Amino acid sequence: MPAVHELHFTVALAAAPAEIFACLIRPEEVMTLTDPNAGVRLRSGPKVMAAGTANELEITGFGVPQRVVYTVTAFEDRGPAGGAFTETMTKGPLPVFENDHVVAPAAEEGDGCTVHETYRFAPPGGLLGFVLTADRLRGELEKGLAYRRRALIERFGAA
Repeated sequence: MPAVHELHFTVALAAAPAEIFACLIRPEEVMTLTDPNAGVRLRSGPKVMAAGTANELEITGFGVPQRVVYTVTAFEDRGPAGGAFTETMTKGPLPVFENDHVVAPAAEEGDGCTVHETYRFAPPGGLLGFVLTADRLRGELEKGLAYRRRALIERFGAA
């Protein structure tokens, strides 16, 4: 089993947790928060994610276009308090890729919410592993998350 790496992302937003959660479980909405230059395109997916649903993406950022499938392996809608879900890569080049999303009320009532994401990933083996190293994957994720942070704050306001 390859070494699994983690990356954490947190952003405080001025909007209600339910509003942010509703945005993050809609694949087409998420694409509006994704850097258009990142080489990621939504090929298919549900209008609204739920446990067991899957999104198929095409990723061209690493040279050869890759089709990947992310399946929602855990899902909890907490109503006004937001919610949580986990996406797991079930088809693609990485032996391990999971993304936990948690949207929760801010510590101070009425102060918006916090979005926290945890990424767990392992680079592939073989020749592809020479290109998709842990450092390169982390760097690409960090660039994508910096864009996502700016897009979320622009759309919902910083708390």
